[in-house]
Amino acid sequence: MKNRVTKTIRFRVTPKLLVVIFVIGLFGIVALSCTKQAAPPVEDQEGVAVLSYTRFLEEGSSHFTLNKAAIVGDNLEIEISGSGCSGVTWKVGLVDSEIIAKSLPIQRYMRVTFENKELCLAYFTKKYSFDLKPIRVQGYNKIHINLNNWDSPLVYTY
Repeated sequence: MKNRVTKTIRFRVTPKLLVVIFVIGLFGIVALSCTKQAAPPVEDQEGVAVLSYTRFLEEGSSHFTLNKAAIVGDNLEIEISGSGCSGVTWKVGLVDSEIIAKSLPIQRYMRVTFENKELCLAYFTKKYSFDLKPIRVQGYNKIHINLNNWDSPLVYTY
C-alpha cells in the first residue's frame, strides 16, 4: 500500500477575494436569467409592412404585375394586376428584408407578396395600401425603399 501525502493549502479570505467572488456570482446569476427570448411569430396584419428576413427570402408568386407604386404620407400604395375569378381571395402583403443599407439616405429592401388560388382566366386590377411606420429607423427621417419588380427607389420621408 502506498502512503499518500496530503498537503493542506491555506489561503486567506481577503476583502478583495470576497468582492471577486461576489462579482462572479452576480454575473452568473444575470447571465442565466437573461436568456434570449424567441422572436414573436410574424403575423400578417392586413395593410401593414412585415419585417422578416426569412419571409423576404421565401419564393413568392410572380403571377402578378406591379402597375403602380407610390408613397402617400406614411403608406405605400400599390396597384397590381393578376388573373383570377374575382380577386376577392387574393392575399397581398408587403415584406421588409430587415436589411438597412447605411447610406444617406438609408435604404431598405422590400417586396410585395401575392397569393392567388383562383383558377380563372379573367384579369383584375386592385389597389392596396400598406402602413410604413414599422420600417422607420430612429435617428433618420428619410428612407429609400428598393421595391422588388419596381424600377426606381421610392422615397419615404417621415
